[in-house]
Amino acid sequence: MEEYLDATAELPGPGPLGSGDGAAGEGCGFAAGGAADGLAPGPALAGLADQAAAGLGRCSDDELIGLVRAGRRLASWSASLELSAAGELMARRMAQEAAGQAHAAEHADAEIAAALTLTGRAAGRLIDQAMAMQRLPLTARALATGAIDVPKALVIAEEVAGLEDPVAAAVEARVLARAAGQTTSQLRAAARRAVLAADPAAADRRREQAQRDARVERWAEHAGTAALAGRDLPPAGVLAADQHLSEQARWLRSAGLTGTMDQLRARAFLALLAGQPVTALLPASAGPGEPPGPLRQRRCSRQWRWSRHPGGSRQRRASARPWGSRQPW
Repeated sequence: MEEYLDATAELPGPGPLGSGDGAAGEGCGFAAGGAADGLAPGPALAGLADQAAAGLGRCSDDELIGLVRAGRRLASWSASLELSAAGELMARRMAQEAAGQAHAAEHADAEIAAALTLTGRAAGRLIDQAMAMQRLPLTARALATGAIDVPKALVIAEEVAGLEDPVAAAVEARVLARAAGQTTSQLRAAARRAVLAADPAAADRRREQAQRDARVERWAEHAGTAALAGRDLPPAGVLAADQHLSEQARWLRSAGLTGTMDQLRARAFLALLAGQPVTALLPASAGPGEPPGPLRQRRCSRQWRWSRHPGGSRQRRASARPWGSRQPW
């Protein structure tokens, strides 16, 4: 409370909500270099942000950017509290189960789900994230102080998953030095480089483990459509399948079917998975033709065949045909 009183004593309030043009602010303290601009997340920053929010229209552009940054720091602080509490609850349930209370840890996700009105899957994911933060104290601290946000904390947790604790700690310490100034993509790339440097075999182990969890998932989209996706598949197989879909889409377009490439790829995708030939997608008036087969079948080799000459001797004749002449589907 003293920290909050000290901070607010230096700052005049923004006054009532106005409709200013943003050219100049009223000194709400969130401009670059202002008293609230670098304030760590906590009750003091929350109070100042709440006070400034009452008059956003009177804040300058610079101050609005400062408030956006403050909001992100506060969100990190709040998420840290949630994850810390969930992690402590899970640790207690694990201790109770170890002491003989059957299924105590097993039902922790149900407790979280009931408390937050979540699905069981979402509650389980929250507990997983909470346990990851307990394993990564430096990352948890960076989240609590607003140095990184939740997406960055989860990137670090995901990239060190499966590593021994000492290796994970070394990777964590290495990537956090620059994490605040990196996007999540940059941070993920840096974390992967750090993992490879610390444990060169980690990537192979992670890929092998993930491929054991290969699956096809189906879910409803928000617009009333549906989605179907393969997860944790071999990269080479996915690349070949993706190229084959593009070949089918190009053939459908050349045969007269209208639509964007994305639409044609999607239609070919569903047809092939449903066991239908892509020719079934063409209108009845479409001309004859056959869709392309797999990429390897489009390459041709010159094959020599022996045929019986009418005179009794054998002669060699050449025929060029695709490798693997069977129909692709």
